[in-house]
Amino acid sequence: MSQQSKRHHYVPVFYLSRWEINGHVCEYSRPHREVVARIKPPTATGFERDLYTVRGFPAERRTVLEDVFFRKVDQIASDALDVILDQGQGPAKLPPKLRDGWSRFILSLNYRSPTRLAALKERYNRHVAEEVPAYEQVFKEMRAPSDGRSFEEFCDDMTRDAAEKSWAELFRRVVDSEHVGEFLNQMIWNVVTITGSDRSFLTSDHPIVMTNGLDRPDGHLVLPVGPSSLFVATKTTETLKLIKAQDVRQMQSKVNDQVVRQAQRFVYGKDDRQKRFVENRLVQTACSRPPAAGAPLSYLSGS
Repeated sequence: MSQQSKRHHYVPVFYLSRWEINGHVCEYSRPHREVVARIKPPTATGFERDLYTVRGFPAERRTVLEDVFFRKVDQIASDALDVILDQGQGPAKLPPKLRDGWSRFILSLNYRSPTRLAALKERYNRHVAEEVPAYEQVFKEMRAPSDGRSFEEFCDDMTRDAAEKSWAELFRRVVDSEHVGEFLNQMIWNVVTITGSDRSFLTSDHPIVMTNGLDRPDGHLVLPVGPSSLFVATKTTETLKLIKAQDVRQMQSKVNDQVVRQAQRFVYGKDDRQKRFVENRLVQTACSRPPAAGAPLSYLSGS
C-alpha cells in the first residue's frame, strides 16, 4: 500500500457531493450554543483522522479498512446511486452487483460513524472481558515455562488485542453481512422526487431513518440521496403506497426533522437557508448519546 490515508470519511464524499453547489455544501453544526453554518467542499467535512486505523495490524496494513474495504464499498455504491438517480422517480432497478453494493452501503452508513464504531468496540470488549475468566484453567495448563505473565497480565494482553485488532474483522463482517444484505435486497426499492419546493432534503452523519425492526409489516427505511430525491425501501407494497400517498412537502419536512434530530455532529444541505430549521432540532456536539436504533416515521403513525 503506497500511501495510507489519514482522513477517514464516515460521511462518504461521493454521497455528500450530491448536495454540492459550485463544489461546496453547507455544513451545519452546534459546537457551542448556536448553530454554525459553514460552506465547505465535501472532502473537508464528515471525517475523523485515523478513525478506521487498526493499531494491531502491521504498519503497512493499518488503514486497510479505509483504503481497501470502504474504497470498494463506496465505489460500487457511487455507481449504484448514479443509476438510481438517472432513473428518477419510481422503482429503483439495479443489476445484482449494484443492488448488492447499495445494500452494503446502507449497512455501512448505519455503523461507520465514530459513535457507532465506538459502541461496537465497547460491546466487543465487554464480551471479551466476560469470556476471559473461562480461560484461567486453560492458561494454567498451557502456559509455557518461559511465560512469566500472571493470568491478570494475560487478560490485559487479550483485551488489548481485542481492542486493537479483532474489532476490525467484526466491523467488516457486520457491514458485509450476507443475511442482512439479502434482506435489504428483497425489499421494494423506490425513489421519491420533489420538484418546485423552496426547501430541500437535508442529510447528516446519521442519515438513515427506519422503523425499529424492518421485518414487520410496515417495515421501511428512507435515505435522502440528494436535495430533491429520497430513496425508499419497504417490506410491502402497502407501506410504499402509504408513503407515496403523503403530501411530498410534508414528507420532506418530516424526514428532515428526523435526519436532523438523530445527527451526532453534522447536518448538511445545499445552502444555509434551512439554518433555523436545524437550529430548532440539532443537539449540541458535546452530547454523546448513541443515535436511536429507529422509530416509525410520523407520517405512518398518523401523528
